[in-house]
Amino acid sequence: MAVKRHGRTLLTTMDAASTLGISRYAVISAIRRGALRADLVSPKLYLVDSRDVERYRQIHLGGQGWDKRRARRSQDMQDLKHGDAQ
Repeated sequence: MAVKRHGRTLLTTMDAASTLGISRYAVISAIRRGALRADLVSPKLYLVDSRDVERYRQIHLGGQGWDKRRARRSQDMQDLKHGDAQ
């Protein structure tokens, strides 16, 4: 459930999790460790700005996932073959 407030689109932790493709608990964990900004509106309800969700995706999720790891490993192997390894 997205909420519009003062020109901002605010998402619940469930919506943020769905947008990011991670669990709600991972979103709450990111909020608690300060990696994702959120407003605590009630004892059990955080609202996260959609811009912060996108920023979190770019910074924290950009290098994760099987395809990214495989691409990095493939590049590392090519570097080794050509003697470019550091």
